[in-house]
Amino acid sequence: MRKREEIEKEFSPTATLEGAVGFFLVGIGGAGMSALARMLNTRGYRVRGTDSTPSPETRRLGSEGIEVHIGHSGERIAADDVLVLTDAIDLNASPEVAKAREMGIPIFRRSQALGWLLKGHKVIAVTGTHGKTTTTGMTGAGLIAAGLDPLVVVGANIPEWGGPVREGKGVWAVVEACEAYDSFHDIDPDIVVLTNLEPDHLDYHGSWENLKASVERFVDRAGLDGVLVYCSEDEGASAVADGFQGKRIPYWLPDEEAAREQNTPGRHNALNALGAIAACEAVALWPGCVVGEDALKGVQAFCGAERRLQVLHDGDVVVIDDYAHHPTEVAASVSALKERYRGRRLVVVFQPHLYSRTAENIDGFAEALSGADVVV
Repeated sequence: MRKREEIEKEFSPTATLEGAVGFFLVGIGGAGMSALARMLNTRGYRVRGTDSTPSPETRRLGSEGIEVHIGHSGERIAADDVLVLTDAIDLNASPEVAKAREMGIPIFRRSQALGWLLKGHKVIAVTGTHGKTTTTGMTGAGLIAAGLDPLVVVGANIPEWGGPVREGKGVWAVVEACEAYDSFHDIDPDIVVLTNLEPDHLDYHGSWENLKASVERFVDRAGLDGVLVYCSEDEGASAVADGFQGKRIPYWLPDEEAAREQNTPGRHNALNALGAIAACEAVALWPGCVVGEDALKGVQAFCGAERRLQVLHDGDVVVIDDYAHHPTEVAASVSALKERYRGRRLVVVFQPHLYSRTAENIDGFAEALSGADVVV
């Protein structure tokens, strides 16, 4: 977990990335870091990195010409590198951090490097407690279908794009902006999509009030000329929208039948699709940006992200992988699967994600998982 005092004291100012030659990424195999590695590599920077274990993603990066080493050490860091970390890296235990400090090499968060790479783009930032990844992918798919050729950066692999980043030559960028550890404050958005907001990551934020205030500050970064697209069904998102001084575009699900009109199952994904469509329509507010019905078709045709109700095997037994890690998300996924596979037995194998979240929400997890027939 990244601590607030670390963020304030241990990382170099983002502006010092100017003039960087080489980037050494610690935790390079994660979806967010591998996306960053690809973006840097595409732009001609020298990119290398380490991860604790081999994975399909580290192998993919290697096949793309990015140097990846398994196991953490500071041996391969060069004097003209900058060090970029995921927020999962313990500053006091990382050999790479120790080596960078010894060599006087600047250290940055992944969010700092991402925000720096987004300079020059018009940015749609998708945030919220749930649905960020899918909504980001859907918004990107809509703008691609509309011919705007966006850069899209997602927190998971998108099978139809071959990874977590889709490079485009257009002016627009669509990015997943995470509220955990305030990392989204390194991004300057023009349009913010706020899917929902409820208590989460309180081990960092401390209270619901602090979390809400952080999201409000991020939304305000869009400025008076910016746009907030928000789910008006959600109490938390609506509360944030009430204080925003720019243009506000609400979305909601008009009827339950609308939940069946896109590839991805579930009422929650219907709301994600509506948020993505509203974001695409908001782009049309900028001069020269034409977004027609093709954007709607692109959103509806989006095939989903890895580990978001991803079908791994479809036969007599259907095997599905899902990243739901909050009671609200678990309940939504269980509901979507019971609707799509009506009459079938639903066996859920649940892996808790973060001890702090599990402790804070133990009763909610019990209730959400009770919707399954069998729970492991």
